[in-house]
Amino acid sequence: MRPAIPEKTIAANAVRLMKEFDVRASGPKALAATLSGGNQQKLIVAREFGQEVALLVLDQPTRGLTAGVVARLCRVRSTTSERPSCPEKYTS
Repeated sequence: MRPAIPEKTIAANAVRLMKEFDVRASGPKALAATLSGGNQQKLIVAREFGQEVALLVLDQPTRGLTAGVVARLCRVRSTTSERPSCPEKYTS
């Protein structure tokens, strides 16, 4: 059984990912349903990139996002893709 993660750790990680992926919300405890569609999408991408996974498959992760947001996600992706243990597959 996995040990429980302290709430303080979860909140700190949420704040870090929100800053890194420019998710605009009232705070780390904001409900995803209260976010705009673009911020919901950034939240999902942040959640997936913020985990240690064996394989990451993304189906149109930037569809509907502005050019500026797409550029930011590409910069973030390039820094996370340095983890050789996580191959990525994108579809269009």
